[in-house]
Amino acid sequence: MGQALLKPEELAFYAAAFERTGFTGGINWYRNFTRNWESMKDVREQIDVPALMVMAENDVVLRPAMADGMEALVPDLEKHLIKNCGHWTQAEQPDELNQVMTSWLKRRFG
Repeated sequence: MGQALLKPEELAFYAAAFERTGFTGGINWYRNFTRNWESMKDVREQIDVPALMVMAENDVVLRPAMADGMEALVPDLEKHLIKNCGHWTQAEQPDELNQVMTSWLKRRFG
């Protein structure tokens, strides 16, 4: 059996929060998807600021290949792939993620 994604105390924390609040916020984003899509129809699809995209090698939700061609929409884009990591980079590889982010911020913004 593989390593658990969350420690028992972390799972208890998230379960308690879910029991208290449910998932209304997350569900509402999907409920409003069509209206959001319609309200954004005339918005230019380009990001003109420096951007960092951190991808996870084993992410089955947002596969790294899905970022192919992203540079057309984000001209000043730097991509970084975290190896041996799934969807939850901040929980699975926190040290590497922090290193990637701080390194990029220092290089780009001093």
